[in-house]
Amino acid sequence: MTLFMRDEEMRAEGRAEGRTQGIAIGRASSILDILSTLGPISEKTKMRIESEMNLDLLCDWLKIAVKCTSVEEFENHITSENSK
Repeated sequence: MTLFMRDEEMRAEGRAEGRTQGIAIGRASSILDILSTLGPISEKTKMRIESEMNLDLLCDWLKIAVKCTSVEEFENHITSENSK
C-alpha cells in the first residue's frame, strides 16, 4: 500500500465518521424537537440525547418519542432500556 492510498483511505474513513456524526446530530435534534412539544426537557435528558452516537439507539428513541405523551414517559422508556 502506498502512502497515497493510505492517505485516501484515512480521508474516506473521516468522511464516513463525519456523515455518521451528522446523522446522529440530526436524529438527536428531531427527538428534542418532538419532546419540546410535550413539555420542558431536563438538561440531563437533553445532554444524554445529544451525546448519543449510536444511530440504531437514536432511531429507537425517535420512534419512542413520537409515541409518548410526556417527556417523563420518554425518560422512563430510555431509563428502562438501560436496566435491561
